[in-house]
Amino acid sequence: MAIHHRIIASLLKPAIIQASRRSLPRTSGRLLLEGLSSSVMIHRDSWGIPHIEADGREDLFFAQGVVHAQDRLWQLELNRRAATGRLAEIFGPPGLETDRLTRTLGFNRLAEETWHNAPEHIRSDVESYTAGINAYLRTAPKLPVEFSLLRHRPEPWRPLDSIVFGRLMAWTLSHVWAGKLARAKLIEAVGPEAASQLDAHYPKDNPITIPQGIEFNLLEPDAMFGSANGPFLGRAIAGGSRGSNGWVLSPSRSDSGNPILCNDMHLPITTPSLWYYLHLRCQNGAENGRSLHVTGVSLPGLPYVLVGHNEHIAWGATVSFIDTEDLFVEEIHRKKPLLYRYRDEWSPMQVFKERIS
Repeated sequence: MAIHHRIIASLLKPAIIQASRRSLPRTSGRLLLEGLSSSVMIHRDSWGIPHIEADGREDLFFAQGVVHAQDRLWQLELNRRAATGRLAEIFGPPGLETDRLTRTLGFNRLAEETWHNAPEHIRSDVESYTAGINAYLRTAPKLPVEFSLLRHRPEPWRPLDSIVFGRLMAWTLSHVWAGKLARAKLIEAVGPEAASQLDAHYPKDNPITIPQGIEFNLLEPDAMFGSANGPFLGRAIAGGSRGSNGWVLSPSRSDSGNPILCNDMHLPITTPSLWYYLHLRCQNGAENGRSLHVTGVSLPGLPYVLVGHNEHIAWGATVSFIDTEDLFVEEIHRKKPLLYRYRDEWSPMQVFKERIS
């Protein structure tokens, strides 16, 4: 069977490559898009990195949505379907496990709350970015080959799609769930005293970067974790390899006399990359009315430059490994399964019905 698959793949490969080339975006000339208030210049350098110049903030993030859609439309579709629990609609049974997980965690509901509480200028930026993606879709572009293979056409982008994807990204960078379950199993196997000897301890003689008295690694053993057996443990551990490094050189140690920031976000290598390089510039882009000029990496599905530099400062990102999740072993009423115990009382569950089609 493996030989049969390899033969079919070798025959289909040239056709798929040709189809992929036909769907490459147009990167020269003029593109007329509804929704811009003035013209925008997008220049792609020899590396294919877009340099976007606009008069105002709305047009700038509109154009960022356009280039993300041009280059990463299939990635955008996967991002939002993974976050909203809609992978099974196009992949069938292989997507069910992920859909059940993301719907159980409720990223959609959390995204709605986040959107409701977001500042007005953030909502405006996301709406401009969304309008750019949809303006590009309305040009009826030749879709990436993945859409053709699945006979699928993407729906219009929504502002909530950006927010829910941001929620998913935050969760995938969390290590707490898997760590607590693994530690609970270790305690169950060898006991809390022996398990504590395997905890990571920071050397006493090394410098610290947090105030004295805040315990970074301390986890209190609790018997309830011993009985926890999460159905998504393997998936959580698979995300545990994510991390990053960040360090700075002072001006006194650099030839230029300026500080140097080094930031290594060693996230899983994917094709295409999780990151998308670009350069943004506009005359009236900052909240204080000043120009906005920034370059670095963005995430397809979100506006802005997440890690990069402007004319004055540079910034990076690194996983902090702080405890941001709590696990509970719920006691369910034996005769009334929609009740759970909280302290000495039985409380009704809030029920959400999810249909995966």
